[in-house]
Amino acid sequence: MAFAGRLTRFIFRIAILLMIMLAGMWIAFSRPVWLDREHWKESAVVNPSALKQHVERLCADFFPRDHRHPENLFRAAGYIRNQFQQSGAVVYDHSYEVEGLHYRNVMGEYGPESRAVFIVGAHYDAVSGTLGADDNASGVAGLLELGRLLSNTSLSSRVILAAYTLEEPPYFASDLMGSAVHARVLKDDKIHVKLMICFEMIGYFSDEPDSQQYPLPFLNLYYPSAGNFIGIVDHFFSTQAWAMKRWMQKTIDLPVYSINAPKWLPGV
Repeated sequence: MAFAGRLTRFIFRIAILLMIMLAGMWIAFSRPVWLDREHWKESAVVNPSALKQHVERLCADFFPRDHRHPENLFRAAGYIRNQFQQSGAVVYDHSYEVEGLHYRNVMGEYGPESRAVFIVGAHYDAVSGTLGADDNASGVAGLLELGRLLSNTSLSSRVILAAYTLEEPPYFASDLMGSAVHARVLKDDKIHVKLMICFEMIGYFSDEPDSQQYPLPFLNLYYPSAGNFIGIVDHFFSTQAWAMKRWMQKTIDLPVYSINAPKWLPGV
């Protein structure tokens, strides 16, 4: 009986330890935010029709948008440039050459000159053979609509909206990605980047179970199986994702989840 009692206590302690470990992992990865659900909401200023129009234009008028068709990328860049100009941005390009062909990032700047800048970026190229509606015309549509909203906003710091090229294979994860080119320019010019937000595939939504996949199986313990939420991804020691999640939870009805994960995790 004494042995059985000790075994029971031992199993109980292991169970408690496992629960503590799982809870600790949840806090470390997902950075939970507890707040009251009294939302403060401004008037509905986002234009869904404009978002749809941008996606349709990018997919229908500039297909295919891959590295093999620089002429279509050039035309798509022109469309983005025109939208930035209409919203009153200071617009310029970062042009560069790859294997004898010319490509360009398109930048729109809003707000006053400031020591620190905030950057929001999205890539406008697509995987070869795809329309790239979600990946990543949706991100570009969000970028352009954000530009329209910023044009009517009083800003205390400079905001740069960056439309990047060559983010898909074969240049993905290389020094020739548009975002890598931009990062080198910022470093060379000694620009202090306060925060960079990437709009990546923000147009996907599904209530179907198991429609959301994760790079590691254990993440299914902490995150929904349906792709019907906003996801904020940041590196492990950052506090920015927590702050962004808190503000987004206050202003939208969709569930908002975040993950702070090490760089070796696929997708981070």
